[in-house]
Amino acid sequence: MDKPRPPEGRRCGAMILRRLDARTEDRLRHLALSEGCGAETVLLAAWLCLLSRWSGETCVVVGLPTHALTRQEPSQRANSCSDTSMLRGDLSDDPSFRAFLRQIGDAVPVGRTRLEGPVELLAAGLAPDANVSRCEVLFASQDTSVEAPRFAPRHDLALIASEAAGQRSFRFEYAAELFTDGTIDGLADQFLVLLRGVVEAPDTRVSCLPLLDARERAALESLWREAQVGAPPRQCLHEVVSERARHSPEAIALICGEEQLCYGELDRRADCLAGALTALGAGPDVLIGLCAERSIEMIVGILAILKAGSAYLPLDPDLPRDRLAFMLEDARPPVVLTQRRLGERLPESAATLLCLDELPEGLPSAPPKTTTPKNLAYCIYTSGSTGRPKGVLVSHANVTRLLATTRDHFCFGARDVWTLFHSFAFDFSVWELFGCLAYGGRLVIVPLNVVRSPDLFFALLARHAVTVLNMTPSAFRQFITVAAERPKLASLRVVIFGGEALYPASLSAWTTQYGWDRPSLVNMYGITETTVHVSFRRLTADDARMPSKSPIGVPLPDLGITLLDAAQTPVPRGIPGEMYVRGAGVTRGYLNLPELTERRFIPDPYSGAGDGRLYRTGDLARLTCGGELEYLGRCDEQVKLRGYRIELGEIEACLTSIHPVAEAVAGLVGDAAGDKKIVAWITAKEGQRLDRARIRQEAASVLPHYMLPARLVAVPALPLNGNGKIDRRRLLEWVDDARSDEVRFEPPTSELEIELAVLWERVLDVRPVGASDNFVDLGGDSLRAIHLVRAARERSITFTITELMAAKCLAELAAIARVHDGPVGRARRDVEMERR
Repeated sequence: MDKPRPPEGRRCGAMILRRLDARTEDRLRHLALSEGCGAETVLLAAWLCLLSRWSGETCVVVGLPTHALTRQEPSQRANSCSDTSMLRGDLSDDPSFRAFLRQIGDAVPVGRTRLEGPVELLAAGLAPDANVSRCEVLFASQDTSVEAPRFAPRHDLALIASEAAGQRSFRFEYAAELFTDGTIDGLADQFLVLLRGVVEAPDTRVSCLPLLDARERAALESLWREAQVGAPPRQCLHEVVSERARHSPEAIALICGEEQLCYGELDRRADCLAGALTALGAGPDVLIGLCAERSIEMIVGILAILKAGSAYLPLDPDLPRDRLAFMLEDARPPVVLTQRRLGERLPESAATLLCLDELPEGLPSAPPKTTTPKNLAYCIYTSGSTGRPKGVLVSHANVTRLLATTRDHFCFGARDVWTLFHSFAFDFSVWELFGCLAYGGRLVIVPLNVVRSPDLFFALLARHAVTVLNMTPSAFRQFITVAAERPKLASLRVVIFGGEALYPASLSAWTTQYGWDRPSLVNMYGITETTVHVSFRRLTADDARMPSKSPIGVPLPDLGITLLDAAQTPVPRGIPGEMYVRGAGVTRGYLNLPELTERRFIPDPYSGAGDGRLYRTGDLARLTCGGELEYLGRCDEQVKLRGYRIELGEIEACLTSIHPVAEAVAGLVGDAAGDKKIVAWITAKEGQRLDRARIRQEAASVLPHYMLPARLVAVPALPLNGNGKIDRRRLLEWVDDARSDEVRFEPPTSELEIELAVLWERVLDVRPVGASDNFVDLGGDSLRAIHLVRAARERSITFTITELMAAKCLAELAAIARVHDGPVGRARRDVEMERR
């Protein structure tokens, strides 16, 4: 739908007409005759195929008329859904059109779709569980001699085929308050194109049936070629920052706690450290590791690596030791910059360790390097479906052109104050770091404990008068709960969302206080392999009226996005397709994975130069009639959670490597509040028992915290559907089975334990919570920990996030929590009444 559904009773119908050409009509009759069915059955099957392509669903349901119009007075024809039966078409195996036509022909006898005669409701092929009170899409055929009923006011969409004097026509009736004229006009054109393809080649698989005519294909290809090819970047990232240092050496560049550093001193320190790196073998396209906590030293390290001609390899000290070991073994950096206090966290490797906090005075500046914008700037590891992460190789030119092409969108300048909120191992940080320093702004490095506390983060924004805020939607939702209770942040001029899908309707608590214009709200779709951001969309109040839509706007000027189907053929406007990105943001590929690089970075058939590449994102979108993109989700088993890209296959591979897990399936599950968590369902090897606490502990030594399942659900066997695939709908029925098999329920006893149990139940949406339950085992994560700590503080109970996550059970947390004067002293019976 293009518009939000209005209240019941407010319906306005509209109609578009199309006629079938004589050649297609002849072939239609021939196909129907050869299959022993009526032409109406062919049209119905084609309509179902089109609906499947439009919705992206393999199971589609339409209404068919069951009433006898010739036996009713016009006043009795209410066009209600009680006069309609429901037919389900199953295209899950991507059958040929001929095979699908036979499926429909078996379910619908000749004449079943016609409006002028009574028919019996057929059991075979019908959807008994369909909502008959709301048949949203209809198909019918009729003779023009019968009065034409109007279905649009009662149905969302209807196709009515009619025939007179050998001329077949189609009437597309639709609810005008749900669809735009352009959407239905395109759908009508695509139905005719698909129908011609059906009668010409009925053995074509449904997914490969044509939807575009030559005119529309040419228009789309012209649109795809609109990516501007600007002058190639002339500077590397460190050169851009050095230029700012020469222009304004005394201007403050970095703030971390009470420490500040100006641009001139930042440049000088980076030069000195670059000299030491050069002596240790740094040079163009050489990866240098960096393992550092959020600090000014970390930024100096990044710039020094770039000045030495190398590319930085972020090694987040919060990652599991095994993951760091893999990255060091895979990338083989000759040098790792770190801090003395982190030395023990780093696995052994052949790299030389150089401590940022123990550098001698008087280091020589780095000699001039021959680095060009085409050389590597960084390598960031993302989740991999095979169970091993993969390093994405990004050049200076990839990033500097991003800064140049977004200049007019934001008008960043030296008066802007940014935050470095995200881990430097997440590519959103590249935008925060260089987006700020390239324009001479002031960058506030956010400590990890502040990142985890919306209260402290709000205070930081207010204290430093931050003007540019970058956040993932899930982190911003946590922040909104605090911002709604505080005075407005008057300095904030823009909030930029990225890293995961944004649904503007979720911003209502923010926009009620701040509106949509000050600060402006911008959604930017992107992916690591295409350099942080790909598209731009300034949000408006109209976007919030469609709660299920995620608008991502248009590609950045030097990028293009092509939508292709499973056969890598173009899809028309309105049809879901996989996004393929072209242009200057497409990165070099994956480190040490040439075969995967070749599969994901493919030749661009629409490149004028002939040497362009397309990156296959795995993300689904559709092009609206207005020429903008709407994000629809993933087309594989990859998900995004709090901005991190996660391959579910990597989680599954990790779990199945742990004894005695036999099989594992991971999925992203949302709750009523819109929060999402990773859930994994596991089965045991024959004769074995699953110790979920131990399995979680072993998984935590391999997987980073953001990939660790919030819940491990033990099931006797993984359920399969009729096609032999995992039945994920049935798996969802077991999500609430969160308590470990080895943990018997022990009710909380003390008043404090009962009080904490109430809070856990609210935050985790799990009942009941016992004294021996573990916060993480019940679905707790860092975001829910923030909620819980804040809710407890409101009841005069204090503990830190670290204490919460380290506590083995609720009773242990109660033993270390601090209780202050306040409402926690309520009577126990009042608490128990609330629990009931």
